[in-house]
Amino acid sequence: MAIEIFPVVHVNEVSQAMDQAAPAFEAGANGVYLIDHHNPDTNLLFSAYNGVADEKLYRFIGLNLLQLTSAESAFSLINTRFKSGDIARLPDGIWTDDAIPNKDKLVSLRHKHQELARILYLGGVAFKYTQTYTDNTEQAVIETRNLMPYVDVVTTSGKGTGKPPRPEKIKAMKQAIGDKKLAVASGISIDNIRDYTGAFDQLLVSTSIEVEPYSGIFVPEKLKMLIEHCKTI
Repeated sequence: MAIEIFPVVHVNEVSQAMDQAAPAFEAGANGVYLIDHHNPDTNLLFSAYNGVADEKLYRFIGLNLLQLTSAESAFSLINTRFKSGDIARLPDGIWTDDAIPNKDKLVSLRHKHQELARILYLGGVAFKYTQTYTDNTEQAVIETRNLMPYVDVVTTSGKGTGKPPRPEKIKAMKQAIGDKKLAVASGISIDNIRDYTGAFDQLLVSTSIEVEPYSGIFVPEKLKMLIEHCKTI
């Protein structure tokens, strides 16, 4: 089955985010995620989200709210912003780097507000820059089994931005979760993706298709090649 691919747009300004999301959709990406590494608040991220959503009303658009410490706080803020009219529609996905903080509160929140339950939740497990990051296969499997009931898509990474995880780790995590989807969010490129054939379901990608890391500017040819390549795996 083909890997679903979600280019990650590093937001620098609203027009730039809109300009970079457009070719991703045109090239056949399954959706995009927006993330802002530069600002201490989420205002620019939400403005960019509104811009992209207004242009692409029926495409998958997800968010990573790096400024918040838990998925529960991210979903709560999304709910508040939506009800106040600050965003035109709920995002299709929420991705957080660490699935552990406030995980039980998140379950209760999504149960209470069913519209939030319909947002796809990608929760980081053995994820870069978190206290529980590991590239150890056995430990990653333990974390996966403990956290998979709390997330919709188990999401993992290598040890840093642009660093691929060991294939053995990814294959073991996928075996542990069975039919639930597994996403990888670092270091996968057209050069190494076949090392992971059949081992994961979704790819969150930026570094290998950007002009330079965190630039927020895609190289169209690299983006198109990777998307086409993922259709064959």
